[in-house]
Amino acid sequence: WAAMLKAFPDARAVVEELLVDGEKAASRIRIHGIPALIDGTQPMIIEIIRVQDQRIVELWALANMGEALKRS
Repeated sequence: WAAMLKAFPDARAVVEELLVDGEKAASRIRIHGIPALIDGTQPMIIEIIRVQDQRIVELWALANMGEALKRS
């Protein structure tokens, strides 16, 4: 994130959806302040985390930011 914020100081992550079930949570995050994708939408990240003893013990993430960063 530090490199992205240096290149795009106005970048911000907006959690658009957050689902929690027991020890797992899933989030849909839209990234604003960086170049839009070719279809005009802002890049997005999907994350699934698992928490155990109040710590994140697993994190899975999928993002489509590569295209936007190449276009900058």
